[in-house]
Amino acid sequence: MYYEIHGEGFPYVMIMAMAGDINWWTPEIIEASSQNYKTIIFDNRGTGQTDESAMDYSIKMFADDTVGLMDALNIEKAHIFGACMGGMIAQEIALTYPDRVEKLILGCTHCGGSKQVPPSNKILRKMMNPRKMKPDDFIPLCFTEDFIKNN
Repeated sequence: MYYEIHGEGFPYVMIMAMAGDINWWTPEIIEASSQNYKTIIFDNRGTGQTDESAMDYSIKMFADDTVGLMDALNIEKAHIFGACMGGMIAQEIALTYPDRVEKLILGCTHCGGSKQVPPSNKILRKMMNPRKMKPDDFIPLCFTEDFIKNN
């Protein structure tokens, strides 16, 4: 699993969205968080510089991977921040490993489950090839052409 550590202090684990890797965190976010915290960013399984796996992926598996990284880094407890799918992973960590979470921070995410509104098949197909996507590739998946043109 590829990871980076920035700064010193209480651990702050940042979990990126589906298809995203550490390069999706802006330098400003990393700089701001690392001024006060030991900031850990990493590539989820199958993204960026972290190997793919032949098994089916699940939010639980990604949560276990994250806690496994914390174990490898001797981090008993951390602030856990998740963006998008990373937020779903962060919630799973809070439910499965509550003693490992000091604070849970969620950004642009949901809880999944039976009440979720799933993405369209078009969006899912594009997102299933994470190594070829860049942050700007998601803009037309999230906004209409009119919104993009006017904003």
